[in-house]
Formats: sequence, C-alpha cells, structure tokens
Amino acid sequence: MPEIEPLLTPAEVGATFRCDPKTIARWAKQGKLTAYRTPGGHRRYKEAEVRALLERDDPGPLDSPVSVLWAATVTGTPATVKRKLSAAQVRTVGQLCDHTADALAAIGIRGPALDAVRLALAKRGLTLHGEILATKVA
Repeated sequence: MPEIEPLLTPAEVGATFRCDPKTIARWAKQGKLTAYRTPGGHRRYKEAEVRALLERDDPGPLDSPVSVLWAATVTGTPATVKRKLSAAQVRTVGQLCDHTADALAAIGIRGPALDAVRLALAKRGLTLHGEILATKVA
C-alpha cells in the first residue's frame, strides 16, 4: 500500500510561519506553495513542501528586517517605534511578533505607538505574540 503524505490545513501552515491562514492562501496563489483541494473544496498543503519553504535560504516574512513594516522616510510615531525597537535589539519581524503588548510597553511602545505596530503587522497578516488577527469586522 502506498504511503500517504501528510497534508496540513491553512491554520496549521499559518501557525508554522506565525501568520494568518489567509496569507498562506495568498502564497499559494503566488506559487510559493501548492494547494491541494479536498473533496469538500478546502485547501491542504503537503507537509514536505511546507518544510522545504520553511528551510529555504532566502529570508521569509519573519526574517525580514523590522524596517520593512514602515516606509524608509517615515516620521512621527513609526519613526519613534523604529528607534525603540532598534535600541531593544528587535531586528526582525519575527522577533517583533515574539513580543507581547506588555513586553513592548516595557521598552516604551504604548498607546498610539503600539497601535501603529499592530496595524503594520496586520497589513502582513501577522500579530504580536498571544494576539489574534480579526478576519472580519462586525
């Protein structure tokens, strides 16, 4: 009997990359992953292909520098956030996602600055550690 390769749900793949499952669907549309459809029409991804993408040499979204979250010429709150993250040695988007809101408050990122961080991450389907990205506004 042939072995059946394990398939992962979008939520499982999203958890692996610490991003929203909709980001995974977007990656499939861009050709970064191959989506297989169940008889019910749900997307599934081969575990080996997900592992291969995870182990690639080129940086993924979480390995990108924090500076990609804001324009290079940004001023105001985002510029302050960038300085505080740099001072705290938070260099990559993944390191930022590993922080909780309380941890960011401890390094001086609170209120509107914290909202700017959440918004910049949400635009990429990401959140701070322990937070959930709402996919639908009521």
